[in-house]
Amino acid sequence: MRPYRAFDSEAVYRAGVRAWEAGDRIAWAACANELRRRSSARALELADRLRTHGEGGALRRGSREALCEVARVAAMALPTGGRGRHAVYVVLLHEMPGSPEWGFYVGMTGRTPEARYAEHLAGVRDGKGYVRDYAVELLPAVYARLNPMSQRAAEAREFELAEALRAAGLFVRGGH
Repeated sequence: MRPYRAFDSEAVYRAGVRAWEAGDRIAWAACANELRRRSSARALELADRLRTHGEGGALRRGSREALCEVARVAAMALPTGGRGRHAVYVVLLHEMPGSPEWGFYVGMTGRTPEARYAEHLAGVRDGKGYVRDYAVELLPAVYARLNPMSQRAAEAREFELAEALRAAGLFVRGGH
């Protein structure tokens, strides 16, 4: 049963806030669950804010789920991949000094993103060590539709993807 299904996301969020303030944790949880079931970035943001209502909302602190969804949506604006053996990839970073709680690393490779990620973790050709030291996971939901491509296209797409994520307000390393 989904009592808030017919309401728009903002109305569900407001109902959840009222439920929290009234001490009705069952209605509050129903609102949070309804928002989590929706696929828009705004609904996920509201769900995170509602789950942490007393703390001011998780997205402002860097909610992992909402930020990954924002990254996925930002990457959708870029053209899909074509032919070639090169790829771009995105790695979720956590708790880098001097940065928000969550961030992203954008790179390109002539290998598979999984093989390149394994090299990063092993410290092979790892540059400044962002991925080795702060990686959480690869985010194929963000980059998979962009691959494969030629080396020249990958070099350009790496920069375009990093700029698209930055334009969406996300913290990004790499993307040279």
